[in-house]
Amino acid sequence: MLFSGAQQDLPAGAYDEAGDRGGLPLNPSPFDGLKGHPRQATGKPVMASSEAKQKLVDYLERHAFDPILHADPDRYSGNDRDKLKDVQRATEAEVERYRHYGSAKDVVDNFKDDLTSDEARKIDRELKALDLPRLSDVRDGFEKLAHDLHVDS
Repeated sequence: MLFSGAQQDLPAGAYDEAGDRGGLPLNPSPFDGLKGHPRQATGKPVMASSEAKQKLVDYLERHAFDPILHADPDRYSGNDRDKLKDVQRATEAEVERYRHYGSAKDVVDNFKDDLTSDEARKIDRELKALDLPRLSDVRDGFEKLAHDLHVDS
């Protein structure tokens, strides 16, 4: 009756105060922990791709895109103010692009591509000159989040 769906008999005290077995599934499956199965090896459900995608996009918006979009033009003069307007327009398009990717994996793959594309390098130089965050500045945190969300690229 190990995988029949019925709860297994456990010794008294085997359940934690939440009523489960320390995060392990009460009805284990022989497929738990296998890649592509909706549970990690810990028995905890894997986050849905749409939720992971939203967390990744939110991270980029909060740490990279919002500071650019909300930069005060009065802080800049002349040519730098024009550069700011250009990078803000490019950033608005970038935000929309990331929001419309189909999956968390798409977000991660395109983030990595954006770190090295010719267009991204041009924008990167302008952002650096304006002392604004670049994708490369948020790379470590983004990659850690992707890893924590179990998003492979």
